[in-house]
Amino acid sequence: MKYKIENINQKIVFYLLLACFLVIFLFFPNRNPLSDSLNYAGNVRWNGLLFFPHHLLYCWFNSLINNLLQQIHINVDTLSMMEFTNGIFAVFCLLIFQKILLLQKNDDKRANIWIFFAACSFGFMRFAVEAEAYIIPIFFSLVATYFFIKYLKNNKLQNIVFSSLIISLAVLFHQIALIFGIGMFVGFIFTKKLKHILLFALPTLIVLIIYSLIMVYVNDTPFSIKNLVFFVADFYTSPDANINFGLQNFVLLAIGFVRTFFQINGIVPYVFKFIPAFYIVAVSIVICLFSAIYYLKNLKFKKEEKLRNDKFSSTYAVVFVLLLIFALISEGNSEFLVALPFIIPFFIEKFIIFDKKIIIYLSISMFLWNFCFGIFPNNHFNIENNQAESTFVRENPNKIFIFKNKMGIDAQFYYNYGYDIPNQIIDLQKDNTILDSLRNSQETIYTDILTKKIPYNRASYFENNNINKLLFINKIHTFSSDMGSFSVDEVKIR
Repeated sequence: MKYKIENINQKIVFYLLLACFLVIFLFFPNRNPLSDSLNYAGNVRWNGLLFFPHHLLYCWFNSLINNLLQQIHINVDTLSMMEFTNGIFAVFCLLIFQKILLLQKNDDKRANIWIFFAACSFGFMRFAVEAEAYIIPIFFSLVATYFFIKYLKNNKLQNIVFSSLIISLAVLFHQIALIFGIGMFVGFIFTKKLKHILLFALPTLIVLIIYSLIMVYVNDTPFSIKNLVFFVADFYTSPDANINFGLQNFVLLAIGFVRTFFQINGIVPYVFKFIPAFYIVAVSIVICLFSAIYYLKNLKFKKEEKLRNDKFSSTYAVVFVLLLIFALISEGNSEFLVALPFIIPFFIEKFIIFDKKIIIYLSISMFLWNFCFGIFPNNHFNIENNQAESTFVRENPNKIFIFKNKMGIDAQFYYNYGYDIPNQIIDLQKDNTILDSLRNSQETIYTDILTKKIPYNRASYFENNNINKLLFINKIHTFSSDMGSFSVDEVKIR
């Protein structure tokens, strides 16, 4: 007996979606982790710096879990534990997202379509299998959103308190949630109820109190308003924080926005080389995209709809714009874009009438592309073999190293051994003064830059080609990776 899609029990579809993405998030972790993931995991593993102002409680929270597991004699790799935790919270994100969508409109099919869309988006998928700090604050931001929409439905004061407390907790896990908080504050302003606005704002003082306590009792910094401001804004006021603005910002924002939904990375050609069968997947993706484009013929922009009459949609349209503005200023930084797939469904239908088949076909194409050319290769292939190079560095403590991926090997070394070697690995792109000092020195210099291949990525965009400063002397050691073998060579500085 045939069943039309409209007659399928949407609750079963929802739980199948959860099960599918639970498997992906837990069993396909990134085996080529980002440097930030390794640094955070290293701090948890070696009980290093646990309170980063930009994501105050993230490492501390994972340290609690790590210590608890050790107390009950469960020994797990710290990085894997943090990836697992993010995977669980990613599924929680989908659970609470469904509740919000159903409160917005009691339509299970619509909710499932948008859940599939958000879950398939690369910005969300990639961090669900990483140890990065974005998934948990997105979860708490969505929980706060749930209580915010409940407040708009029933006007109960308890929902204001819950919403405010939980968004404050989200901010403590990562300051990206502050944009959600600002947007929700604007949403309460839309209600024109002063007491409710103040009630929402009041519990957010807890954030400043907790920051103050950690600044004073953990960092041993005397309390003052100036010190507190610099501590809270440390990520933006540190010497490494470079804020530039120009055409490049718009280019990188456009790339970052597309990459929020589709993987964009130089590894794609290599995946086709490793797995030729994925050409069939690529054809399927093209068919799905053309199908989505076909249904665009029914798209219409609403003319009479007044967004301000829908306070919830208006609020998240504000959040969407704020995230784009911050992403623009930060040259397309993914932290400001990762939540967009959850926010777009909250307001897009107030502007546009469109066939949901567009979202279905788009989501299928995102899933196939992002899993086959993003999640799977990062889980299955050894792309850079930073692990072996970090071991080689430790075996040669008296040598100076210039690496193609300095940050990655720095982070891998710290995660492996629990200490930094800032003077042993230098950055060919930045450390010009050090390079000049090495030109006439007797130091032995090793590098992988002459032979190592790394897929083109965001970091490649910012590279300055200083390779001509290196003069090859002889090959020292050969390493293997799935990108091909490469060597560490002895060089001199020209």
